[in-house]
Amino acid sequence: MFSGLGLGIIYVLISNISFAVNTVSARRGMLSGSALQGVYLSVLLGMPIFLVAAFITTQIFDFRDITPGRYWVLAAAGVLHFLFGRYCNYRALGILGANRANPLVQSNAFFSVVLAVWLLNETVTGLMWGGIALLMVAPSLSAPRRRKPASASTPPVATTEVKPAEGATPSTVKAVDSLPTSKVMEGYFWGVLNALAWGTSPLLIRYGLEDSGGLGVLGALIAYTAAAAVLLPTLASSAIRTNLLTMDKTARRWFLSSTVTVSMAQLFRFMALSVAPVAVVVPLLRAGGVFVLPMSYLINRKVESFEPRVLGAVALSLAGAILLVI
Repeated sequence: MFSGLGLGIIYVLISNISFAVNTVSARRGMLSGSALQGVYLSVLLGMPIFLVAAFITTQIFDFRDITPGRYWVLAAAGVLHFLFGRYCNYRALGILGANRANPLVQSNAFFSVVLAVWLLNETVTGLMWGGIALLMVAPSLSAPRRRKPASASTPPVATTEVKPAEGATPSTVKAVDSLPTSKVMEGYFWGVLNALAWGTSPLLIRYGLEDSGGLGVLGALIAYTAAAAVLLPTLASSAIRTNLLTMDKTARRWFLSSTVTVSMAQLFRFMALSVAPVAVVVPLLRAGGVFVLPMSYLINRKVESFEPRVLGAVALSLAGAILLVI
């Protein structure tokens, strides 16, 4: 009923909503947890989720349809995306918050499209480039601006610190707009690394699954298994085990929510890349950053920055998505 491109767009939509819930859940978990805790929990618990999905879809029995060389490519994508990229993502979220980090992190679309044209010989029309440009610009409009510092005669604003969500520690969390410049730059450093990692991994996934006949679930299982295989030996360290076992209960709850939603998001992301070109899938995934704002308002409104420019960002993203697929 749907072409490969049509299925890819449907998969991306489901993935986008799941990614949005994952982002705000991870941000909430980072208020009282750490990036390493989030990575360990999401990867080690995510692998069984994909194993079950591979059995349900029966793709586990089609393992011979992927050549050994492409297994290694998918494994490399898993380590790059789920370990290095996700760690950088959690660090950026923990410092900047979801609303400010998301436009930076989502710039991975530019790297993905350029590399797809260069290495995979994918074709991008002028109309598609226009759509990609809009998708690249739109979420950036929603990034909150830093407030001007108050003059010496101006009394301090009461909202420079906000109360965190229940269970978060310490008892107060600095608002994003009150962070010192050095801390903001640290957040942007992790965000750029995240964008580079997540901008490269789709090419590896697309290459690994291009001739598989749509085995996206199996590809995701391979990638997650490789990431888990790197983490499992490190559990021999008593320091790491202690860090995981003493995780704050509130952080654990939100990281578990993040694990489930990011697993679903990655599942449909792999499925989309198995049937549609990188140059279409990645920019549409980038447009999904707009979903983060309403989710942040519903769940993390006390620890995020909001500005009315979101309506313009939504309109531009919708226009870009239309240009990309017509």
